Amino acid sequence: MKKIIIFALAALLCSFSLAGCSGDSEDGVPGKGTWQKTTVNYTAKNADGTEGDTTTLEVYLYYSDEAYTQNLRSDVTIAPGLTVIITASSDKQTSKLAQQLVGNKYVMKHYEKGASLNDDTAEEVEDKDGIFKMTVGDGSWRVIYTALLVSGNTVAQTETPEPIRKGRGYSPLAYDTEEIKKNLSWKRLLIALLES
Repeated sequence: MKKIIIFALAALLCSFSLAGCSGDSEDGVPGKGTWQKTTVNYTAKNADGTEGDTTTLEVYLYYSDEAYTQNLRSDVTIAPGLTVIITASSDKQTSKLAQQLVGNKYVMKHYEKGASLNDDTAEEVEDKDGIFKMTVGDGSWRVIYTALLVSGNTVAQTETPEPIRKGRGYSPLAYDTEEIKKNLSWKRLLIALLES
């Protein structure tokens, strides 16, 4: 039921957007230009199609028309568009994904403005709600931000997220390596964020 309410509300917000869900920039978009942090239970999918390990992830999201440059580590660049960063919420988790993220590791993925959220067509994920027909823009950010608000466990960050903040001891993992791809589907993560 919650999922139906989220998508109905998101569709309503998109219908009021001057640019629609493929979204050109427009002023007054809630949450735009501010890091959002949420916790999500992400369930991987096994090779045979059954549900695999569940990992509790801390997820940071940032959407803006401008690059983010505040207090970043020297090896990090945040370009305009949508940036998603994940870390494991605890080193005590036993899932395969959590074990990859243990010891202050993070994975970051960036979607340029106008890019499709369906950028990895090799990932086979059922999309009965049409999530991946959206492109990154103000309209799609409204959908994501609305889902985050409805979840009730999202907090706007006043500082640069810990994993990418200057002086912190985090190490990046490449999002497109085979090991990460075995345990993390970005499509499934986006669905988990919208359904949480």
